[in-house]
Amino acid sequence: MPKWVPLYGSLTVIVLVCATGWVAFGTRVVNASLMQIHTELEEAGLSAGASRLTVMRRVLLPLMWPALASAWVWLALLALRELTRAIILSSATNTTLPVITWSLWNGGQINQAAAIVLVTMALFSPLLALYFRLAAKARREGA
Repeated sequence: MPKWVPLYGSLTVIVLVCATGWVAFGTRVVNASLMQIHTELEEAGLSAGASRLTVMRRVLLPLMWPALASAWVWLALLALRELTRAIILSSATNTTLPVITWSLWNGGQINQAAAIVLVTMALFSPLLALYFRLAAKARREGA
């Protein structure tokens, strides 16, 4: 590999590999939500004079918002628990949170590893609460 393409051990290669590995999960969720939206809604927007971008922004995205939010939370949780790809692709200059937790646990520093897991859970709890609040709001508006 040429020296001007420094991919090995970089954050870019970790992001590319993880995104490639999880694109199937995200597309399945988005595809399932798109299949539930009838094409007549798009046609009605287009026949009313809206552009495709306006139809997407004003019709499709509000209907797909719960599925997109749940896909985001699901993929974020998958990213936090991902260890194998991160260990293989990490280097001394970049380490991800799962790699740090694994190395602490493997090194016998169980208290520090548990503290990292607790901090991670504390950071994700508000995001999960926000997701559940938005999902409940979407359910109330849809009912």
